Order: sequence, then C-alpha cells, then structure tokens
Amino acid sequence: MPPAPFICQPVGAGAWLDSGLALVHPDESWLAVADLHYGYEVCQRAAGGLFPLWGMEELESRLDRLIQHYRPTRLILAGDLLHASAAIRPLIDWLNRLRADGLELILIEGNHDRHLAKHLALVDEWTSGPWRFVHGHGCDDFSWPGTTIQGHWHPAWTLRDGAGTRLRLPAFVQRENQWILPAFSPWAAGTAWAARESDAITVCHPSRLLTVNPLARAAGTANSRLRPASNNPQKSGATLADEGSNANRPDPDLPSRTTAARRAGPGC
Repeated sequence: MPPAPFICQPVGAGAWLDSGLALVHPDESWLAVADLHYGYEVCQRAAGGLFPLWGMEELESRLDRLIQHYRPTRLILAGDLLHASAAIRPLIDWLNRLRADGLELILIEGNHDRHLAKHLALVDEWTSGPWRFVHGHGCDDFSWPGTTIQGHWHPAWTLRDGAGTRLRLPAFVQRENQWILPAFSPWAAGTAWAARESDAITVCHPSRLLTVNPLARAAGTANSRLRPASNNPQKSGATLADEGSNANRPDPDLPSRTTAARRAGPGC
C-alpha cells in the first residue's frame, strides 16, 4: 500500500500535529513522538510467542519519512523507546544512524527503558522555552508554567457509525497545559480515553485528523498562524460522529497484541 499523504493541523503555540502520530514545531525545529516500544515483536518471540517479525522496520520507516519531510534539527523521543531488553542492540544501531544524519536526539526515559540507562544518555525530562517533555509514568506535577508534553497513556478514541461499526484510532489529547501524545508503536491498539468536558481530542487516521471536541480545540489554536510545509494540509473543522468510552483502563505498560490491520501512521 502506498504511504499516506502528510496531513497536519495546528494545535497551539506554533505546534502542529501530524496524522503520522508526531508533534512538530517548525519554528523551533523539533519533532516529538512517544511510546515506540521498539522491538515488541522480538521480545514476544523471545518469550515463546508466535509473533511475526514485523514492526521495527515499519516503525523506522514511518519515523524516517516524517524526519525527511519536516527536516527537524532535534528529535524528541518521549519515553518507552524500548519494549524490553531483547531489542537493545538494534535500537541503539538505529539511533546511531539517526545521529549520523545530523539529528540531535533527546531521549527521555520511560518505564520500559530501564535496560537502556547503561547504554544511552537518558533524561527524566527536557525543557525548551514554554515546553516541558516527560514520559508521564508517575508524573502528577503539572505546575510547569508552560505546556507539559508526555506519552505513556496510549490514548485512543472509538468512532461509531450507529449501525454497529466501530473503529478505534490513536488520539492526541490536550487537557489544559498537559498534552498527551498518541503511541507511535504500530503494535499499540491504544487505551480508551476517559475524557473530561474540557479536553480537546484529535483522532489520528493515516489520511485524516478528526477533531472530537471542536469548541475546546478553537481555544487552543486561536493564535496559531504558522504552517509547516505540507503537500496536503488538513483543512480545519473536519469532524465525524464519534463516541468515546469513559471506562478508565489500567496503565498501558504493554501495547495490545494487534494484527497488521491495526497499524497506525504513514506507510501502512
């Protein structure tokens, strides 16, 4: 299947959300993703699971494509880079290739990254101007005066057509000064998000971004006039009938075991 077009829309303060599950700031030249869970399939096979050797190349291809398109100077990986220790060496090799291309890597430690600490320089958080990046596990301090961007929760939203068809997709959540990135892992089915009335939620399909709460979204993007280069920017105001689950679910440490049909992001 050919790669999906680049679809993006402003989400506030000069930042743009790409339907490939990345947050981009063209003026500050950074691109951020979270929850790669690199090597999930290798780890499952090492534990005896009958998993196809698919996922790592898909993940690399999607992120490489985003980097080539937006040309950031800094790549922020907001935690859970790795799934478990069986995939440490291929992950380090890939990160070294990205560095060799001139990218500055900001590697934030997630709860799955404990095996990486002796191999890579990881940080608990990283700040730049109004932005604070963390992974999000055990994080309950949002007193930062700017915006805290995190991963960890794998937020997702379910769209329904009223006739029994349901489609769960990754989501980007804005809750006041807390922004939660969708999981970048192609294995992550996502966690149903228990939304508050004030949450602004953007559902990410490879070829479309869908605003679930347009009233909250409007308040967050009123001052956004910057536009990253894109051959097909998403028109504002796109909506679909949606219905999210309010059932809170446990901490999603393990991405769900999904089939290739549930892949997310460009190139699927």
